[in-house]
Amino acid sequence: MITINEIKKFSCFKDILGGEVKNILSVSTDSRKITKDNIFVALRGEKFDGHDYLLDCHYLGCKYFVIEGKKNYLEKVSKILENDPRAGFIVATNTEEYLAELAKNYIKYLKEKSDLKVICITGSNGKTTTKDMVAHLLNSAFPGLVHKTAGNFNNQIGLPLTILNLKPEHKFAVLEIGMNHPGEINRLCEIAQPEAGIITMIGDAHIEFMGTRENIFKEKKSLFDYVSKGKKYSFVVNGDDFYLGEMTSSNSLIRVGNSKGEILFKEVNHETIEIDFLKSKFKITNSHLIGLHNFHDLTMALTLCWMIDPNKLEEYKSGCESFKPGSNRSEIKITKDNWIFLDAYNANPSSMESSLSSFFKHIEKMKGQRQNCLVVIGDMNELGESTRDSHKKIGAMLNDLRPGLVIFVGRFYEYFKEGCSISNVVHYNNASDAEQFFLKKMTDYRFVFLKASRSVKLETLVKSLN
Repeated sequence: MITINEIKKFSCFKDILGGEVKNILSVSTDSRKITKDNIFVALRGEKFDGHDYLLDCHYLGCKYFVIEGKKNYLEKVSKILENDPRAGFIVATNTEEYLAELAKNYIKYLKEKSDLKVICITGSNGKTTTKDMVAHLLNSAFPGLVHKTAGNFNNQIGLPLTILNLKPEHKFAVLEIGMNHPGEINRLCEIAQPEAGIITMIGDAHIEFMGTRENIFKEKKSLFDYVSKGKKYSFVVNGDDFYLGEMTSSNSLIRVGNSKGEILFKEVNHETIEIDFLKSKFKITNSHLIGLHNFHDLTMALTLCWMIDPNKLEEYKSGCESFKPGSNRSEIKITKDNWIFLDAYNANPSSMESSLSSFFKHIEKMKGQRQNCLVVIGDMNELGESTRDSHKKIGAMLNDLRPGLVIFVGRFYEYFKEGCSISNVVHYNNASDAEQFFLKKMTDYRFVFLKASRSVKLETLVKSLN
């Protein structure tokens, strides 16, 4: 367990004020959800400051806090200590750094006390779904012993919070790591200390901050660079990817692809693939997945789990067939009148193209008609200078797909319309404005596709159906 004496050794530690600090690992950064059993870490951001809520947290029963040592923060501490001398405060130079050091030391402690294996997943597209797949497959073989990132808590704050929720009995930690800027993947690796990982693909996500796809590749490859320093590691990459497919395979690095790799898969029908798994072949059927890209992610997840424990292959195969996507990612929703594909958590050009293509192929295999399809798409954010061309390209793609109706939601409609020449296109600034029209048109179309960046909140349109 992490003790207060160990915390005093943190590089960001400055002082302790008030009474003895306890409950070090029961961390909360959300003043709205604080309990008397938590230690509140007051984080600062561009639009918020947790120190503004110190008094509120104390009123709700919180006794222990991590703060920074600015004068105005210490004035609030004095007010609390006047009324409650037993309240305890850890003062750090930076509370975000404190959170990272706490998580890093907790992982180290758990590894010393158990055989915990840490697995990290990254990539421009598919990392959250692949993370869920790996966790599901491992849980099929090791029920109750798998801990995973909730949602996409994959940054400098979300990752430590995920780690601090680990229990000593967990055998696997399946963690998603993301990035917006150079150097972030390595910093997250230093916190999580993974021995295994997957890079799903290299695309244009966050190209606004990274400049080029090659820079994105170098940043994502930082996960492999970290993992491969270990004496024994397991790593899987997308063999079909332009950059990842050129990585050199070994006993510890396997490329998985539809056309290139040590492990290959091919489509049998819209819900079944055949995997050429080294010296054997077998089929996997999953009716909950749409598109070859999702079966690709599933095959990568299966490969990594097999590398970790090859004796559990049959359990992993069973897990492949029972996996269901969730969290608004490649999710199928079926109502009395509609068949809905919802992938509204994020979007970039490659994921939008892949999802649209897979959706219409799936509809054709279901004997559906393109004119019976309603497509709702919206802004793809963080594309920088390629924003205009990327939306224009998606517009041109819909010229060929010819759905019955297109609803575009967001601020990049003019760019989209430069490429889209079909007449049946309607624009709304936001999902709230689009809701009434969307619900009315749902009765006219059997098949519905929804995808945009997270900020557009297209999932709210589907929630209104329930």
